[in-house]
Amino acid sequence: RRGERREFAFGQHGVRFDDTCIARFELPDEPLAGLRAGQQWGGLPPVWEASLPLGDASFPRGVSTWRDGAAASESAASSAFGVNRNGRTLTWAREDCAADDTEDRFFVHVYDFGGARERLDFWFGERGARWGGACVAAVELPDYGVRSVRTGQYDETGHLWDEEFALDAEAWLARFEAAAAREPTLRAGGFGLRLDGRALTFVREACSAADIEDRFFVHAYAADGGGRENLDFWFRERGLRHGDRCMASVALPEYAVARVVTGQYTGDGAIWEAELAVGDASR
Repeated sequence: RRGERREFAFGQHGVRFDDTCIARFELPDEPLAGLRAGQQWGGLPPVWEASLPLGDASFPRGVSTWRDGAAASESAASSAFGVNRNGRTLTWAREDCAADDTEDRFFVHVYDFGGARERLDFWFGERGARWGGACVAAVELPDYGVRSVRTGQYDETGHLWDEEFALDAEAWLARFEAAAAREPTLRAGGFGLRLDGRALTFVREACSAADIEDRFFVHAYAADGGGRENLDFWFRERGLRHGDRCMASVALPEYAVARVVTGQYTGDGAIWEAELAVGDASR
């Protein structure tokens, strides 16, 4: 990351052997374009310092991996960047990359299933590096369900290129549509509630934004009497809106659960509340 500073005393990472001093410092496990090293006492100027480019040392494995996967989601033809997702990591790779290809800021807009947007914009120097003639950058996506990502580059005149593509939406939609097609375990607060193994699913037809703006509470009570676990969530964290339907799902704990109390609430208390017996469904 641009400007990150790490320091250590020789006694922490070094050893003396006869007349030789050796120190070893582990670098972060992330893309690094280069580093500056030296010695300094307090706020005084450095005794000595040196710069070391790290492209060749830290990126052969990463670049080959991202190059191999770049075809998974090619970005706009005008950009010549291959945009690719590997797990929760989004990567950009470009062959024959010139300095002016990366001088403009990258934007990354992440949309959750509730329609909210999170911005993860970056400069290439913060998240990228060069290896040979290639440019590679990477950003970690949030750990909540991501409906889609819009990315590109921009300058003071506006967007230079942009592309939007779906991520988790298809898998989530298929799962929720299957749940919506089955009869709910019970209905409460305008939602159909259903227990499917270790998942509690909420489905609401003719759903408005106001129906999902308040926080959901899910209290799971252990079968052995060991207490209650709170699994509360915002709809944007666990839900999906598709047409006029709202659907959300939360996983129950791995241990045996006797019952679940759920609903929605505000600072004034519960808006609605329901209790479901779990029994064998959670085992």
